[in-house]
Amino acid sequence: MSQNPSTFMIFILLFYSFPSRSQSFGDGRDGSPLISSVINRYAYLVKDAARCDGILEVNDGSLFSSGDLVLVIQMCGTQIDSTNNPSYGNIIDYRNSGNFEYAGINSVTGNTLFLKYALARNYTTAGKTQVIKVPQYENPVITGTLTCKPWDGTTGGVLVLDVTGTASFNANINISDRGFRGGKEMNGEHVMALRYEYVSEPDPVYFSFKGESIAGQWLTTINAGRGAPANGGGGGNVHTSGGGGGSGGGYGGNGGWGYPVDLSGNEKSVFGIGGYALNNPPPDKIFMGGGGGAGHEHFSNGTDGANGGGILFITCTAIEGNGFSIFANGGNSESSGAYGDGTGGAGGGGYIFIHSQNILSPFLLYADGGNGGSSVDMGFGPGGGGGGGSIMFNQPSLPSTITTISVVGGKGGIAGGIDWGASDGGTGTVLFNNRIIINDSIPPVSAGFYETYLTMADIQFSNLSSGAISYSWDFGDGQSSGSYSPLHKFEGAGDYEVALVAFNEWGCTDTVKKIITVIFPNVFTPNGDGINDFFYFNEKLDSGRDFDFHIFNRWGVRLFHGTKDNPVWDGKTTWNTDAPEGTYYYILEIPGSGDIEKRSYSGFVMLMR
Repeated sequence: MSQNPSTFMIFILLFYSFPSRSQSFGDGRDGSPLISSVINRYAYLVKDAARCDGILEVNDGSLFSSGDLVLVIQMCGTQIDSTNNPSYGNIIDYRNSGNFEYAGINSVTGNTLFLKYALARNYTTAGKTQVIKVPQYENPVITGTLTCKPWDGTTGGVLVLDVTGTASFNANINISDRGFRGGKEMNGEHVMALRYEYVSEPDPVYFSFKGESIAGQWLTTINAGRGAPANGGGGGNVHTSGGGGGSGGGYGGNGGWGYPVDLSGNEKSVFGIGGYALNNPPPDKIFMGGGGGAGHEHFSNGTDGANGGGILFITCTAIEGNGFSIFANGGNSESSGAYGDGTGGAGGGGYIFIHSQNILSPFLLYADGGNGGSSVDMGFGPGGGGGGGSIMFNQPSLPSTITTISVVGGKGGIAGGIDWGASDGGTGTVLFNNRIIINDSIPPVSAGFYETYLTMADIQFSNLSSGAISYSWDFGDGQSSGSYSPLHKFEGAGDYEVALVAFNEWGCTDTVKKIITVIFPNVFTPNGDGINDFFYFNEKLDSGRDFDFHIFNRWGVRLFHGTKDNPVWDGKTTWNTDAPEGTYYYILEIPGSGDIEKRSYSGFVMLMR
């Protein structure tokens, strides 16, 4: 399970090739202020949001208003191998973790945000999806350290800076130690034992907590033991082993060995394992640095794992760096006390995304892994180093004005002057030709229609859909149409469920269904044989519903007036004589009521004797 580093090489990867935008996504409405500290506002989803949706349900809609720019980002939700063996923590499916996109708000009602355009990706509440308000600057100047709210398990860990013109640095940006959280130490009894579990329920005597990761578990009932959950470091097991380092684009270092209790060296198999490198994720994803695992303690001298680095997005036309720096480093874990105990693993480096047309003057970029904590003597495991993070550009190569770029792994701690099994974190990644996802062209699709009865069986359907480019009609009688507003003839009386599916350019759909009642008279034979002796429309008109219908001969003379109290025509005229065989013209009028519109029908009925 150990991961041997090659820590002196920066991996230059083509992350994703896509025509990128070279300006901001906002409109500059917030002007050109002096900025520092925390500029974003954070909410979280309370209802899953799917690709093609046009709304977001959040916990606090008061943070947002019409015209706002937001970043939607899912922090975790990755599926990992959860079996209690050496494969524990391997990534099976990233799912929606790391998904992100910019979106514009059209309107806000309560805690519901109505977007200008449809979402491009899927987001879940279980995956801790944030909706982050992004100020829309013109030419801001950073005059004090710019940072983000620390990740608290629900919100934070992400800084988003959007500038229509030039972002000028007169101070640093620092989001180090603001990502996934390190595992917490637990003081147990002094028990001379060795335990090898990769995953377990927390037990302060035997197992320490793992670091938080894109798998999403932290301080839960199954988040202890030496296995690394994706980019989180594993916790140290009994006896006094060190926690594994969290990872980023590079892997986390392993924790140091515990106290030797036999001559076979089995204590070398209980250390916390370093987090797995996220160096080949699916396109268009971004992550916080993983938290380090906690060291095992029983003398109250063990230490927590450190937090990973956060995420930074800068979208702008130009950057005036002025020699200042951006830091997204993983946190350093603390060393243990005088008696010695296992120390925590360091945090993995975070992610920096620079989406800019021009870098006008130098600035320095750091997304390094943190350093593992040290122990006072051999037998007490030091912490593993954090893996380096990732620095991402929309440009195809490194701008010449960026003088320093660093994604190195952090150093493992030492015990009594030697590493005692603790290892350094791996080098992270520098990625080019990356794209920002923004849903700025495809409006949400909405299906709708109304119907007009031309006759009792011929119905004109009028399309009310919006945001769609193609349509599929199902008339409920086995017939269908792809027309925009089709005319359809039904062949018999009854209730038909008519469905319209509207499609937009992305293949997103919306469906609307409506029950259409067709009142279709038959030829009737009023000859007294008890079969088809009466003309009426259907049972719906015999159930107390008001209506009027009239029968006219071919000269326009009304022969019969029917109502709900006299609902059928028996072939007699108003003079109580038998109407002769032939074709007669009818008019049916149904008044409106509530949501039901007034309707009028006309047509012909054939009388045969």
